[in-house]
Amino acid sequence: MRSTAAAGFRLMALFIEGETWTAPVVARELGWTKTKTHDMLSTAVAEGYLEKVELGREVRYRLSEAFKDTLRRGLARASRQDARDLIARRTAEAQRALQVQMEHLEHELAEVLA
Repeated sequence: MRSTAAAGFRLMALFIEGETWTAPVVARELGWTKTKTHDMLSTAVAEGYLEKVELGREVRYRLSEAFKDTLRRGLARASRQDARDLIARRTAEAQRALQVQMEHLEHELAEVLA
């Protein structure tokens, strides 16, 4: 049996592409019962991850704007960290290359002075 956390991740993965879904389609896509689908969607709405959109008699669900903002901030932070990591790696590589060059020049200078 899968955990509730795993079910929550599966639910969010379904919505991450920006689609809106009805409860019956969510149930079919994830292989859940009506009850489990209702419980998971209700929890996701209550926690602010999803929002309920009522279009006449049809009820659809989508990612909430607040959760999308959280995702954007997280991705931006990860991108900044990736850039910092890349700069740190390139700096270390440049320092090693300069050290090798300095050692080479010192060796050549020692030969000339000898």
